[in-house]
Amino acid sequence: MSLPTRLPSSCALAFLTSLSAAWPAGQDSTAVEASSGSISPAREVLREEFFALELCPTAGPDPLEFLRAVRSDCELAGVAAWRRKRDATGQRVELDVSFPADGTRVLHVERLSAGGSKLVWRELRPGAGRTLTAAWEASARGLELLEWSGERRSRERVAAPAGAVLPLYLLELVRSGDVEAGRFALFDPLSKSIDSFEIAACYAGAAAQGVEPAQADAASFLLQRLVELRREDGTCAGRFLFCGEDLLAYQWQSGALRARRITAEEYESRLAEAPASVVLR
Repeated sequence: MSLPTRLPSSCALAFLTSLSAAWPAGQDSTAVEASSGSISPAREVLREEFFALELCPTAGPDPLEFLRAVRSDCELAGVAAWRRKRDATGQRVELDVSFPADGTRVLHVERLSAGGSKLVWRELRPGAGRTLTAAWEASARGLELLEWSGERRSRERVAAPAGAVLPLYLLELVRSGDVEAGRFALFDPLSKSIDSFEIAACYAGAAAQGVEPAQADAASFLLQRLVELRREDGTCAGRFLFCGEDLLAYQWQSGALRARRITAEEYESRLAEAPASVVLR
């Protein structure tokens, strides 16, 4: 997410099956930034969250229950790490998704600095890969895109309406409570387009979370809240369950794939199953 906004509900991996060009062996995320003219300095980790990606038989009619329930009928599909980091040039948000069974990895990075924001989207499989960078023009009226896969490279420009945002940046605003509702023009790295999405949030019952009704308004930010991202046609692009600024779980589209919060130890254990060729640090 970014969270992939058009994943088929039947399988989280389908959007990667068309990868066809070879990925240069040994190239890491620092090398990608170096190729675009910058070497990243040492980074301080401000926040880390880890998730198990579970494919369940059904999602059920209640989105909140689907994200919160402890279930034994879900199959582990992969793992994800969501991080926020800081270095001398600014801050960056990373979503790192791995599917160890077939060595698939998706790395989504958004960098925020005084010089402007930039997105890097990487898709990797053994022997295949794709990289897309998107940087705002100085006028903020468009995004300059550079895409490459193996020896093939292409450049293009995408016009941006006023107020357009990158996806992880928007979710950071949602996480902090600065955005609770509204319609936004959001860049989608899969379609390489800027589309209209609506954000809506609802809070779980205060009584169910042990908060007295008289205190519910003051404590609302600390209650569990479900945030939904909807496309212009009303379909669900993703759901996110927060408690304060902590992300507890999320769901791609309205399908049966969910991300459940796990410990760092469990994440590392699952990640160790990935082929060495795609485990990048």
